[in-house]
Amino acid sequence: MKGILGSGTRDYIWIRITAIILGSYFILISSVLILNSPLSFEYWTGLYGYTWMKVFTSLSVFAFSIHAWLGTWAVGTDYLTPLRLGEISRYIFGAYRIICALVILTTLIWSIIIIW
Repeated sequence: MKGILGSGTRDYIWIRITAIILGSYFILISSVLILNSPLSFEYWTGLYGYTWMKVFTSLSVFAFSIHAWLGTWAVGTDYLTPLRLGEISRYIFGAYRIICALVILTTLIWSIIIIW
């Protein structure tokens, strides 16, 4: 079956790229929390005052959005099938994708507004 970005291979590569970005961001934030305990508000706001941190956080939020979009598509195509739901599955899948797109887009836009 054709993937959401054109092919299953392309989807697989995008999932891996976004996972590396998200994993790197998790390691950075975990390191900051462990090495600077107890964390003060001044330190935290200072850290997010750096442009590189805003860019990395924005990249991570964007990677999360791509990862979530591909993941929800995979779940939908696995479980919202005509075999399970009959003819109505087409409409349920469409509604499911619209809801997922709205939630992911809202999260992305809201996060970027907060970061910048």
